[in-house]
Amino acid sequence: TVDSVRVRIGKAAGVLPDALLFAFDASKATTVAENARMEIEAVPVGGMCKDCKKEFTSDAQYVFKCPHCGSQSFEITTGREMEIIDMEIS
Repeated sequence: TVDSVRVRIGKAAGVLPDALLFAFDASKATTVAENARMEIEAVPVGGMCKDCKKEFTSDAQYVFKCPHCGSQSFEITTGREMEIIDMEIS
């Protein structure tokens, strides 16, 4: 049986944690994960500015400019993840 599932969800992945938990709880009935719990690790949006070359992170869902220099030329490097980290099974 599955006891727990740990997932990593980026803030910019377009996934609402509460909706994911609701869907998980609704779909696990009569499965080997019937009594499992889901733990969600939130990943902030992070990036690298192409102008000032500084890395940044933000708790916001969207980033429109570099928080260091205000440039709109940057690359998002984290925050789009949606992955299973591990499962605890007994």
